[in-house]
Amino acid sequence: MQPLRIEWTFTSPVVVNSNYLQHLDALVAFAVCDEARELGASNAVELSQELGHVFAQLRSPGGDVWKASALLYTPSTEIFTATMVRRTDPLEYIKAQDKGLLLGRARNSFNSGSGPDRNYFIHHSYQWMERATAWCIADEGELRAALTRIHALGKMTRNGFGWIKDVTIVRDDEAHDRWKFRVLPLGLDGCQGLAYIPARHCLQPPYWDRKNAVDSMEPVVA
Repeated sequence: MQPLRIEWTFTSPVVVNSNYLQHLDALVAFAVCDEARELGASNAVELSQELGHVFAQLRSPGGDVWKASALLYTPSTEIFTATMVRRTDPLEYIKAQDKGLLLGRARNSFNSGSGPDRNYFIHHSYQWMERATAWCIADEGELRAALTRIHALGKMTRNGFGWIKDVTIVRDDEAHDRWKFRVLPLGLDGCQGLAYIPARHCLQPPYWDRKNAVDSMEPVVA
Protein backbone atom coordinates (compact mmCIF):
# COMPACT_ATOMS: atom_id res chain seq x y z
CA MET A 1 0.00 0.00 0.00
CA GLN A 2 1.33 3.43 -0.98
CA PRO A 3 0.39 7.05 -0.23
CA LEU A 4 -1.23 8.29 -3.42
CA ARG A 5 -2.78 11.44 -4.84
CA ILE A 6 -5.38 11.24 -7.59
CA GLU A 7 -6.30 14.17 -9.83
CA TRP A 8 -9.06 14.41 -12.40
CA THR A 9 -9.56 17.03 -15.11
CA PHE A 10 -12.80 17.49 -17.03
CA THR A 11 -14.21 18.12 -20.49
CA SER A 12 -17.49 19.53 -19.14
CA PRO A 13 -18.62 21.49 -16.07
CA VAL A 14 -19.46 19.64 -12.87
CA VAL A 15 -22.64 19.62 -10.78
CA VAL A 16 -21.53 19.34 -7.15
CA ASN A 17 -24.36 21.05 -5.27
CA SER A 18 -24.69 18.40 -2.57
CA ASN A 19 -24.78 18.42 1.21
CA TYR A 20 -22.66 15.27 1.26
CA LEU A 21 -18.99 14.74 0.47
CA GLN A 22 -18.15 12.46 -2.43
CA HIS A 23 -15.70 9.84 -1.16
CA LEU A 24 -13.05 8.09 -3.23
CA ASP A 25 -13.92 4.70 -1.73
CA ALA A 26 -17.51 5.19 -2.90
CA LEU A 27 -16.27 5.53 -6.49
CA VAL A 28 -14.19 2.38 -6.15
CA ALA A 29 -17.11 0.53 -4.55
CA PHE A 30 -19.23 1.45 -7.57
CA ALA A 31 -16.52 0.14 -9.90
CA VAL A 32 -16.26 -3.15 -7.98
CA CYS A 33 -20.04 -3.56 -8.03
CA ASP A 34 -20.22 -2.73 -11.74
CA GLU A 35 -17.56 -5.31 -12.61
CA ALA A 36 -19.17 -7.96 -10.41
CA ARG A 37 -22.52 -7.48 -12.13
CA GLU A 38 -20.86 -7.78 -15.53
CA LEU A 39 -19.45 -11.12 -14.42
CA GLY A 40 -22.90 -12.26 -13.30
CA ALA A 41 -22.39 -12.11 -9.52
CA SER A 42 -25.63 -12.20 -7.55
CA ASN A 43 -24.00 -10.52 -4.53
CA ALA A 44 -22.38 -7.57 -6.32
CA VAL A 45 -23.37 -5.05 -3.64
CA GLU A 46 -21.90 -7.17 -0.88
CA LEU A 47 -18.67 -7.62 -2.85
CA SER A 48 -18.37 -3.86 -3.30
CA GLN A 49 -18.26 -3.39 0.48
CA GLU A 50 -14.98 -5.32 0.77
CA LEU A 51 -12.29 -3.01 -0.55
CA GLY A 52 -9.28 -4.42 1.28
CA HIS A 53 -7.60 -5.31 -2.03
CA VAL A 54 -7.57 -1.60 -2.91
CA PHE A 55 -7.34 0.46 0.29
CA ALA A 56 -5.67 0.24 3.67
CA GLN A 57 -8.16 0.36 6.54
CA LEU A 58 -8.22 2.16 9.86
CA ARG A 59 -10.04 0.41 12.67
CA SER A 60 -11.25 2.32 15.70
CA PRO A 61 -13.79 1.97 18.53
CA GLY A 62 -16.00 4.50 16.73
CA GLY A 63 -16.02 2.55 13.49
CA ASP A 64 -13.79 1.47 10.62
CA VAL A 65 -12.91 3.54 7.56
CA TRP A 66 -10.98 2.94 4.38
CA LYS A 67 -7.99 5.26 4.09
CA ALA A 68 -9.50 7.20 1.19
CA SER A 69 -10.37 10.88 1.26
CA ALA A 70 -13.33 12.74 -0.11
CA LEU A 71 -12.90 14.58 -3.40
CA LEU A 72 -11.74 18.18 -3.20
CA TYR A 73 -12.82 20.27 -6.19
CA THR A 74 -10.83 23.30 -7.35
CA PRO A 75 -13.13 25.68 -9.32
CA SER A 76 -11.88 27.61 -12.33
CA THR A 77 -15.01 29.76 -12.79
CA GLU A 78 -17.90 31.18 -10.82
CA ILE A 79 -21.07 29.13 -10.36
CA PHE A 80 -23.53 29.16 -13.27
CA THR A 81 -27.22 28.26 -13.23
CA ALA A 82 -29.19 26.38 -15.86
CA THR A 83 -32.83 25.40 -16.10
CA MET A 84 -34.36 22.01 -16.72
CA VAL A 85 -37.86 21.79 -18.17
CA ARG A 86 -40.06 18.78 -18.84
CA ARG A 87 -43.60 18.96 -20.13
CA THR A 88 -45.94 16.01 -20.33
CA ASP A 89 -48.33 16.24 -23.28
CA PRO A 90 -51.12 13.67 -22.71
CA LEU A 91 -52.74 14.44 -26.06
CA GLU A 92 -49.61 13.59 -28.04
CA TYR A 93 -49.17 10.41 -25.98
CA ILE A 94 -52.74 9.30 -26.71
CA LYS A 95 -52.26 10.00 -30.43
CA ALA A 96 -49.12 7.87 -30.50
CA GLN A 97 -50.89 5.14 -28.52
CA ASP A 98 -53.84 5.11 -30.93
CA LYS A 99 -51.44 4.74 -33.88
CA GLY A 100 -49.89 1.66 -32.25
CA LEU A 101 -46.51 3.34 -31.85
CA LEU A 102 -46.21 2.48 -28.14
CA LEU A 103 -45.76 -0.90 -26.57
CA GLY A 104 -47.34 -1.97 -23.33
CA ARG A 105 -50.67 -1.53 -21.66
CA ALA A 106 -52.92 1.25 -22.92
CA ARG A 107 -53.29 4.26 -20.62
CA ASN A 108 -56.12 6.76 -20.20
CA SER A 109 -54.76 8.89 -17.34
CA PHE A 110 -51.57 10.76 -16.43
CA ASN A 111 -50.19 12.20 -13.22
CA SER A 112 -48.20 15.29 -14.15
CA GLY A 113 -47.48 16.09 -10.50
CA SER A 114 -45.30 13.09 -9.65
CA GLY A 115 -43.80 9.93 -11.05
CA PRO A 116 -42.42 9.35 -14.56
CA ASP A 117 -44.86 11.82 -16.15
CA ARG A 118 -44.09 14.63 -13.74
CA ASN A 119 -43.77 18.12 -15.19
CA TYR A 120 -41.02 20.32 -13.81
CA PHE A 121 -39.20 23.59 -14.21
CA ILE A 122 -36.14 23.62 -11.98
CA HIS A 123 -32.82 25.40 -11.65
CA HIS A 124 -29.53 23.63 -11.06
CA SER A 125 -26.04 25.01 -10.57
CA TYR A 126 -22.83 23.89 -12.24
CA GLN A 127 -19.23 25.02 -12.32
CA TRP A 128 -16.13 24.55 -14.43
CA MET A 129 -13.43 22.86 -12.40
CA GLU A 130 -9.67 23.11 -12.75
CA ARG A 131 -9.42 19.69 -11.15
CA ALA A 132 -10.69 17.34 -8.48
CA THR A 133 -8.23 15.79 -6.04
CA ALA A 134 -8.30 12.88 -3.62
CA TRP A 135 -5.74 11.12 -1.43
CA CYS A 136 -5.50 7.56 -0.18
CA ILE A 137 -3.31 4.75 1.08
CA ALA A 138 -3.83 2.11 -1.56
CA ASP A 139 -2.54 -0.48 -3.98
CA GLU A 140 -1.83 1.61 -7.08
CA GLY A 141 -2.52 -1.14 -9.60
CA GLU A 142 -5.87 -2.09 -8.10
CA LEU A 143 -6.86 1.57 -7.79
CA ARG A 144 -6.00 2.31 -11.43
CA ALA A 145 -7.99 -0.67 -12.61
CA ALA A 146 -11.05 0.39 -10.62
CA LEU A 147 -10.94 4.03 -11.73
CA THR A 148 -10.96 3.09 -15.42
CA ARG A 149 -14.66 2.34 -14.88
CA ILE A 150 -15.41 5.87 -13.66
CA HIS A 151 -16.17 8.13 -16.62
CA ALA A 152 -17.77 11.13 -14.91
CA LEU A 153 -18.05 12.77 -11.49
CA GLY A 154 -20.80 14.68 -9.71
CA LYS A 155 -24.51 14.81 -10.41
CA MET A 156 -26.39 14.78 -13.72
CA THR A 157 -23.66 12.94 -15.58
CA ARG A 158 -26.39 11.44 -17.79
CA ASN A 159 -26.86 14.98 -19.15
CA GLY A 160 -23.18 15.39 -19.99
CA PHE A 161 -21.92 17.06 -16.84
CA GLY A 162 -18.68 16.13 -15.07
CA TRP A 163 -17.16 14.03 -17.85
CA ILE A 164 -13.56 13.13 -17.13
CA LYS A 165 -10.74 14.12 -19.46
CA ASP A 166 -7.71 12.70 -17.64
CA VAL A 167 -6.88 10.86 -14.42
CA THR A 168 -3.40 10.96 -12.89
CA ILE A 169 -2.22 8.91 -9.92
CA VAL A 170 1.09 9.78 -8.27
CA ARG A 171 2.85 8.92 -5.05
CA ASP A 172 2.42 11.69 -2.47
CA ASP A 173 3.63 11.38 1.11
CA GLU A 174 1.10 14.03 2.15
CA ALA A 175 -1.54 11.35 1.63
CA HIS A 176 -0.54 9.88 5.00
CA ASP A 177 -2.43 12.84 6.48
CA ARG A 178 -4.63 14.07 3.65
CA TRP A 179 -6.64 10.86 3.38
CA LYS A 180 -8.33 12.07 6.56
CA PHE A 181 -10.15 14.72 4.53
CA ARG A 182 -13.32 12.69 4.88
CA VAL A 183 -16.00 11.70 7.38
CA LEU A 184 -14.19 10.17 10.35
CA PRO A 185 -15.19 8.19 13.45
CA LEU A 186 -15.44 10.09 16.71
CA GLY A 187 -12.22 10.36 18.68
CA LEU A 188 -9.88 10.34 15.70
CA ASP A 189 -7.40 13.08 14.85
CA GLY A 190 -8.44 14.78 11.64
CA CYS A 191 -6.45 16.13 8.73
CA GLN A 192 -3.97 18.81 9.78
CA GLY A 193 -5.29 22.32 9.28
CA LEU A 194 -8.94 21.28 8.88
CA ALA A 195 -11.82 21.89 11.26
CA TYR A 196 -14.41 19.18 11.86
CA ILE A 197 -17.97 19.37 13.12
CA PRO A 198 -20.17 16.68 14.74
CA ALA A 199 -22.34 14.90 12.21
CA ARG A 200 -24.17 11.66 11.59
CA HIS A 201 -22.99 9.87 8.48
CA CYS A 202 -22.03 6.47 7.14
CA LEU A 203 -18.33 5.68 7.49
CA GLN A 204 -18.11 3.24 4.58
CA PRO A 205 -19.90 2.56 1.31
CA PRO A 206 -22.73 2.46 0.57
CA TYR A 207 -22.95 6.05 1.87
CA TRP A 208 -26.56 6.36 0.71
CA ASP A 209 -27.71 3.66 3.15
CA ARG A 210 -28.65 5.92 6.06
CA LYS A 211 -29.47 3.04 8.39
CA ASN A 212 -25.70 2.59 8.78
CA ALA A 213 -25.14 6.22 9.80
CA VAL A 214 -23.33 6.79 13.10
CA ASP A 215 -22.12 9.76 15.13
CA SER A 216 -19.04 11.00 13.33
CA MET A 217 -16.90 14.04 12.42
CA GLU A 218 -17.28 15.88 9.12
CA PRO A 219 -14.59 18.22 7.71
CA VAL A 220 -15.62 21.81 7.10
CA VAL A 221 -15.15 22.76 3.43
CA ALA A 222 -14.94 26.51 2.87
